[in-house]
Amino acid sequence: MRLLTALLFSFLIASLSACGDEDVAAETASGEPGISVPGEAKGGTKALTFACTSSRTVAHGRNNGWMVDGQTRDFYARLPTADPSVPVSVIFMWHGVGDNAQNFYNFLSAEPDGDPEFPFIAIYPQGLQLQPISMGSSSKAGMEWDIFVGARDIPNLEASLFEEILGCLDEQYTIDGSRIYAAGFSGGAIVANMMHSRYPENIGALYAMSGAWFNDPVQVSGVKTGPFPIQFNWDALSSADTGAAIISHGGSADWYGSSGYAQLIPPDGKIIDFEQSALQALDFLKANNRTVIDCAHQNGHQPHPEVYTSTILEFFKAHRAGEKSPYNSDGLSGSFPAACRLH
Repeated sequence: MRLLTALLFSFLIASLSACGDEDVAAETASGEPGISVPGEAKGGTKALTFACTSSRTVAHGRNNGWMVDGQTRDFYARLPTADPSVPVSVIFMWHGVGDNAQNFYNFLSAEPDGDPEFPFIAIYPQGLQLQPISMGSSSKAGMEWDIFVGARDIPNLEASLFEEILGCLDEQYTIDGSRIYAAGFSGGAIVANMMHSRYPENIGALYAMSGAWFNDPVQVSGVKTGPFPIQFNWDALSSADTGAAIISHGGSADWYGSSGYAQLIPPDGKIIDFEQSALQALDFLKANNRTVIDCAHQNGHQPHPEVYTSTILEFFKAHRAGEKSPYNSDGLSGSFPAACRLH
């Protein structure tokens, strides 16, 4: 029993420092759930119905101490100099487990004023260091992020922060509710996937670096959580919705776990195989009317070294929620690595 307890504790602590603990800054790539529905549009954009309950103003740089659903949340923001009457997009970027928002802020250093035809706001939330079982200051179980239960009719910490930030931004800018985008790495990629599943009418395009979809039974069946009984509950994807995703994955070494977990998760201690999840996601997303750009590499569990920030922004600019991908007719641009394949 002492051995099992020690192993459980080691597994729990190690879970906080992996699945995204790389310092990606060195990479070359530069309360209640609300429901967003069409409403009165501002300046020809799709309106948001998310409320700014905190009456806070989003500032450029670090934003600390936002109280959302009983949790103190921090995030970084990059803001454009656009006139408040000019429609702008919003890009959310979630870091990997064990990493932090500042590293991701430096890693995906997007310039909001770089393209006058595509002004945007970039948001980098800080994770909560949630654990597979509820411990500490939060009653939520998770893996850094609140990612196990993300269905729309159930409160979710990441969804609440998403809605709060958008609600407050909508008081400062003219936000186009059909031009909200998501990107993430590892655990952060799972957040991005969850948010698209929850808000497909807002998030029409996303970039998932080594992630998984917990509304696909095939992918869920491959997640091994050992002694921690975890229930996944996400919104199902609907083929009536459109969407486009870049998914990247790093080959046979793109997985999370440890041989030290083998006693808890036999035979090899592997918790999730991101390479396998990405391959399974291809069929899952195509079956649900999503356009997929599959960007494989062989560098293990890290972002694709040749998918640059400029390519990600070009991809987002080309897509709007509720509209089919122009890539279906035009194909990929030359900015994508040669290894990327359009499905």
